[in-house]
Amino acid sequence: MSGIFASSDPGSVELYTLDDLKQMNLLDKTAVEYLLSNPMPDDDLLLVLDFVTQQTFHQKEQINDALRTFGGTRISPHVIQYRTWDDLLDARRRMFESHPQWFYTTNAQIALLHNCQNTTTIKSTLILALSEATDKFKLSKFKFFSVFVNDS
Repeated sequence: MSGIFASSDPGSVELYTLDDLKQMNLLDKTAVEYLLSNPMPDDDLLLVLDFVTQQTFHQKEQINDALRTFGGTRISPHVIQYRTWDDLLDARRRMFESHPQWFYTTNAQIALLHNCQNTTTIKSTLILALSEATDKFKLSKFKFFSVFVNDS
């Protein structure tokens, strides 16, 4: 696979199977087995976490617990399922209010003001089901832990 938007047509979105997502190391065996037994409804989203810093890697259980507290379902240590975009965005807001230290921004003044980091802490990818009738998925590089969406 060459990326999310492989075609020169900006309206064309590349689609992936569960096997593709596993080969890309986005989903582990536990998550794939769960999804085979529990197909994702159309509106559900999978938040896939990549713990970048040593601190967040060591706190991944606390981070997972907080994400579950705010409406997520843990599928595997790096994958949390949400029912809707609203649920995901509400969880993000509540996480920032309660645990700003896991968030990041490239703006040092904002980082200091909000007690967050000025370097990437946790990268995230969203996996969205195309429909319950197919085994195809879309990806989005949604920056769940970024204070601003245009932070790197």
